Amino acid sequence: MHIDAVRGGRIRDKIYRNVRVFVLRGKRVELKNIALWGTGIIGKKYYSMLQKLGKKPVMFVDNNIEKQGEFIDDIPIYAPDILKNTNDYTVLIACKANDDIYKQALELGISEDKI
Repeated sequence: MHIDAVRGGRIRDKIYRNVRVFVLRGKRVELKNIALWGTGIIGKKYYSMLQKLGKKPVMFVDNNIEKQGEFIDDIPIYAPDILKNTNDYTVLIACKANDDIYKQALELGISEDKI
């Protein structure tokens, strides 16, 4: 899969690697009902990439309480608890602390195949 939506430096390389892992984990993951976890630089890069792929997240998720309740392009930012015990969303982790967020998502009851 070639992704040309993100350009420049280390962030591009990290995002590209993460997306390849997400897409090529051995299962075909349908990118619908996307919950994009992260609203910082990496999250915004993922958002831009998704837009270029013709996809739009239904929500952003962030642990930062100051960002919760805000919007990015009319897409709401929620606390992670909104994902608790639901597998209605495909969770795309888009932040530096992706290992910690992955563990947090599992603790919220999100099934591994939805992360």
